[in-house]
Formats: sequence, structure tokens, C-alpha cells
Amino acid sequence: MKTRSIDSSSIDSSSIDSSSIDSSSTDLSSTDSSSTDLSSSDSSSSDSSSSDSSSGDILTIDPEEVSFEEEVGDGSYGTVYQARWNGKDCAVKVMDEKNIFDFEDELTILKKFKKSQIANVVELIGSFKSHPIYCIMLEYMPGGDLYDLIHEKKILPWKARYTIMSDICNGIASMHKLNILHRDIKSENILLTADLHAKLCDFNSSATCRQARRESIPIGTLETMAPEVQRRKPSSKKSDMYSVGMTFWEIVTRRDMFDAVGTPRKRKILRLKETGEPEVIPEWCPKSMAALIRKCWKVSPAERPTAKEALVQVKKLEAPGIDQALLALGIFAAQEAIKEKPRALSLDSGR
Repeated sequence: MKTRSIDSSSIDSSSIDSSSIDSSSTDLSSTDSSSTDLSSSDSSSSDSSSSDSSSGDILTIDPEEVSFEEEVGDGSYGTVYQARWNGKDCAVKVMDEKNIFDFEDELTILKKFKKSQIANVVELIGSFKSHPIYCIMLEYMPGGDLYDLIHEKKILPWKARYTIMSDICNGIASMHKLNILHRDIKSENILLTADLHAKLCDFNSSATCRQARRESIPIGTLETMAPEVQRRKPSSKKSDMYSVGMTFWEIVTRRDMFDAVGTPRKRKILRLKETGEPEVIPEWCPKSMAALIRKCWKVSPAERPTAKEALVQVKKLEAPGIDQALLALGIFAAQEAIKEKPRALSLDSGR
């Protein structure tokens, strides 16, 4: 989901009728952590909205206690608002009735994460719902999304980049340990704390490994999608790692992916992915990072690293030997340093 800031006066809060919300229907107690099937959840009653969310409880929120402030993001599944609840900042994802199944699926996954206390994913606080509005309350991430940070004209130290990469790998490894796939890893779906630690968000596309094996529809974002998924094969933990590799390339270069690719875009991007090097890695990229990205880009999923293996590699990285004056140019450093090499496969070819 793309985050953005707007004038808070433009928010239409009339569509969120808190007086009509049946909070008794939002029983959000924790799921059974022994199962990785997200279709089974415990329906025992949760604590009241006055409980402290820091205790690990998943709360039924009293909508009268929520003050919506400004819209901070929107996407195909809903709109996210910055809000205040119990004197604290939070984020509230608002979905309408056409996305009720997505609401239930994402809520179940977030409950699973909450019970397991996994790292580097946005934390669920609670929810409330009333036809036709369904809301999920999450922790507020003041640093915005990773995409905006990458493409700002500001210096982004390598130490900060490595921390973000490490957090991404840790979050994915935690999800995979629960046999849950993200299936839409990209910079827009990674949020940041004030001190630039990263957490994964947007689990509308997520599924258990077992669920994913039964699906053959490409799920995710074209630019970061693994080639086998684009060819309508089931997603896997290794297809998540392909997306991690594409996101790492974006963090290194601070460029948009496939910005030189014309139409037919899907076909040309797939052909580039199947060369094993869909984008050019700049020569100044640290060799160990370049090697990790290339390993994530392997056409054969079996040759890609696990999230845990990638995490180990990121933690071993040392600061690259880039001229500090060049680095001080911020975003332009990467843009000027990377010079795309001619490809054996012409982008303009109709093959």
C-alpha cells in the first residue's frame, strides 16, 4: 500500500458511523499457535477495549474512543488513516464490504503474528466492524514507507540500508517459520519507525504454504514477482526471496525497477527475469551484497537462499568503499553511478 499525506480536512469521516458499530461481533482472541492453517482460530471472548494492548491481548475497540486525523495511505484493499486511541497514535485500515474476505484473512494472519510475537511486522492492536465498514487498528509507523525513503533526495547511509535489509530478512524469516508467505514484498509494503527500523505490512495477499500450493493465479506486484509465479506456478518461500532480491536492488540503487522497459511490459519483464539478472547491479555495489542479490534472482527457486541465510549474509556486510563525496550526493549518487549495460536481450525485441 502506498502511503501519502493529505490535508486532514479532506477526510470523509461520515462514512465511518461509529454509533452503528456492533463491537460485540469483533471477538479477536488469539489463535492456536500449534497450527499453521489460518482458517482455524479460537473464538473465545477478548478483553474489553480498556485493556492495555502492550499486554499482548488483541482488543475489541470501542469506536467512540477513536479519533481519525488524516489519510496516510490507500490501495486496492482499503484506506489507512492516522488516528488517536487511548491517547496514542495508531493506524486504522478501513475496508468496505466488498473486501470482507480480505479483511477476515488479514485479521487472522495478524492475530497469528500477535500471538507468536514475531519480529519486524506491524503489530495488531484490535479491530471493529459494522456493515459496510470494517476496520483494523495497527501500530503507527512514523517513518512512512520504504519506497519514499529510497527515492527521497536525501543521504541514506549504508549502515541504515543494512539495518533495513536485516529487518526485512528477519520479518520474512519469522513469517516463514510459521509457514506463512507474504507474496507481495516490495518497498511500498515495508514501513519504518522513526529510527529507520523496518516492519512488513499489508498481508492481504498472504497465505499459508498449504493454501498457496493450491493456487495458480499470479499474486503480487509484477516488478517484484518471481518468474515462476508470473508463469502461474504456486508461490513458495523461495518466491518471497526473489521479491526480497528485487527490493534489495532498489535499496542499493535507489532507482525504480524496469523503468526502461516498454510494452508489452509483462512479457519483457519476464524475459529479463529469466536471464538471471533482470536489472544491472552497479559496479560500486559491495561484492557480498551483489552476490546475495544475484542469488535471490536465481531462476531456479531451489538455488535461492532462505530468509534466514540471507539474514546471516546481510549481517556480515561491511561498509562499501564508495567515495564519500559521491555518497554525499544522496539519491543522485546511485543514479549517476549506475550505467546500464547493453543487454544481449533487446528490450525492443518482439520475441
